[in-house]
Amino acid sequence: MKIPTEVLMERYKDNLFAAAFHICKNVADADDVVQDTFLQYHLSEKCFEDEQHIRA
Repeated sequence: MKIPTEVLMERYKDNLFAAAFHICKNVADADDVVQDTFLQYHLSEKCFEDEQHIRA
């Protein structure tokens, strides 16, 4: 299963940013984490079993 990156960004960007900000304590660093995460997913050729695995 490979959900389009744009769909995942819309669903999870706020949650991912909140988690990243909680760890980084810095808006710019949290933005970088979010961007890097979605970029890695987009470039990955890995297929996931279901959306729960993608979210994890």
